[in-house]
Amino acid sequence: MSARRVTIVDLAAELGLSKTTVSDALHGRGRVAPETVAQVRDTAAALGYVGNRAAQQLRGNRVGAVGLYIPPVVRSFAFYMEFVFGAVAAAGENGIDLVLLTRDEAALRSRPPAVDGVIAIDPLPGDPVLAALAALSVPLVTAGRPLDPDEIAADGTVEVGYPAYIGELLDRALARGLHRPALLLPDQQFHSSFAEDVVIGYRDWCAEHHVEPWIREIPVHPSSDRVAEVLDELVSGLDPDIVLCSYQGLAGRLLAPLERVGKRPGSDFELVSLVGDPVTELGDERITSLDIRPAGFGRASVLLLRDLLEGATRAPASRTHDAVIPGDAFSAAGSR
Repeated sequence: MSARRVTIVDLAAELGLSKTTVSDALHGRGRVAPETVAQVRDTAAALGYVGNRAAQQLRGNRVGAVGLYIPPVVRSFAFYMEFVFGAVAAAGENGIDLVLLTRDEAALRSRPPAVDGVIAIDPLPGDPVLAALAALSVPLVTAGRPLDPDEIAADGTVEVGYPAYIGELLDRALARGLHRPALLLPDQQFHSSFAEDVVIGYRDWCAEHHVEPWIREIPVHPSSDRVAEVLDELVSGLDPDIVLCSYQGLAGRLLAPLERVGKRPGSDFELVSLVGDPVTELGDERITSLDIRPAGFGRASVLLLRDLLEGATRAPASRTHDAVIPGDAFSAAGSR
């Protein structure tokens, strides 16, 4: 015989709370303190409570699904797949279906998706699909802030503190005697808050240490000729001792061309990926990678949207997601 199903009555008895308080905490109703909401949910998860989803959706006029939008220009990057994995896991744990939104603006406006809310990662200015999603009468959470809040008003944002991470990376490099940093940045095709924050962190550090900034834009999917052109300008112009690569996979792609012109990452100078690719960059001793933990980023975004839907937090809400700088970043020259 199967074990008896845990009920709201069981949760109330376990927590010493009223059935009404427990129900309100689970379903985002009433005026329940956020710490009580968290306590009820944690206990429900620990005891294996499963609500009557159909009844909850009927009462709350919900469909039980949220949408996720990724800009087409970056959908091929592994970072976004890892983000999806984290979002799917968090959604499943909370009884929510996750729908990838891929239709164009016209299709979205003529037939809006049946979702209770939307998550958009790396919102780009002037994106008509994002504008159509923002116009839906459901909460919008962005992973990375919209650059123009008058154009896209998010109900919640989850951000990585890139300026501080850039500063810490360059401080560690300086402690090893590296003081000529160059920055390779995505071009205007992918001008997100990520790119803007990376520039802010880089320029602030350069100003503080009286270093002339050296920034070049490069397409998200560059041709071999464009890569060679930028490298030639980089090596002949600045001759940097540290190169910051601002999107996933670029540092890995630069390894062979750099070695062909006599630059050996990890000994002659430092090559840094600011969004470490799990296949070509993370774990490669020649590259220092900032690990953004994309699965955790996706999870955090879903949990913020869940809390907005259930009334556990109010819009506009803002949360941060922590990245990881490897402990051995910028070890002494030649030691890697």
